Amino acid sequence: MRKVVIIAGVLFSLMLSLTGCYRLDIQQGNELTAAQIAKVQKGMTTRQVMNAIGDPVLNNIYVEKRLIYVYTFKPGVGRYKEKRFIIYFNKSGRVTDTVVDTHPAEAALPSPNKTKE
Repeated sequence: MRKVVIIAGVLFSLMLSLTGCYRLDIQQGNELTAAQIAKVQKGMTTRQVMNAIGDPVLNNIYVEKRLIYVYTFKPGVGRYKEKRFIIYFNKSGRVTDTVVDTHPAEAALPSPNKTKE
């Protein structure tokens, strides 16, 4: 009987120690390839951009002159990664500039009042 209790205790301890060992990788947002980013050209309309690379996950209803495609990856073990692809539009709704930001934590996004024209 004593052996059964010891074995059960060891197995229970082993199960408890292994429950927190594995964490899932978490991906969110729009993962864009270099080929998709290259499809976006100056002069394209918002609809043409969305047809070429899809709708952004985030939509800022207050700033119509900018689309931001965000992709985040949090591995079970390792460093958190975030990438942003920002597309600026002029007043007539045409692409004027694009920015690929692979280190958004180091550089803040421009404020909505300072959008590029």
